[in-house]
Amino acid sequence: MALAFHFSRPSDLLAKLSRDQARLQLALASRDMQQIADSVFDFANTAYCVKDWLKENTNGTFQWNDVEAHVNALPVLSACRDICNANKHYIVTKYVPITQDVYVSASGVSSMAMPDQSVGFPLESSTAPEFKVKILLKDGTKFEVSDFAHQAVAGCETFFKRHGL
Repeated sequence: MALAFHFSRPSDLLAKLSRDQARLQLALASRDMQQIADSVFDFANTAYCVKDWLKENTNGTFQWNDVEAHVNALPVLSACRDICNANKHYIVTKYVPITQDVYVSASGVSSMAMPDQSVGFPLESSTAPEFKVKILLKDGTKFEVSDFAHQAVAGCETFFKRHGL
């Protein structure tokens, strides 16, 4: 009996991370804050699980400390750890996170006056404020969440390729 339904190798978790990245992109496009929050959490959690699975499934080309060194060398993967742990424990107390904040950055509302020949005066059209979800590290580095997810997946893929997984 296995508690990990359908997942049996670290590469299964890497594939799930790619699916979580796609769901995150869909959530961002929907502009639904609940879907975005769920997707950021799911993505970070899966990324952190990839690390844990690699540490437990070492092969002849790497050891658990190689996994830790790789994650620690990539701020996006360390930030995934922080986001995962903050959502799991609410307050991170067992280490000092490198991540300061996950937040929404909104820009102004755009509006454009367009002449309308039928009524003889301009009609104004406005759109909802644009926003981006960003991740801020304590060193001041900022990532837009789409780029963050892309870099995290790429960072995991690099480790897999380097070690023939």
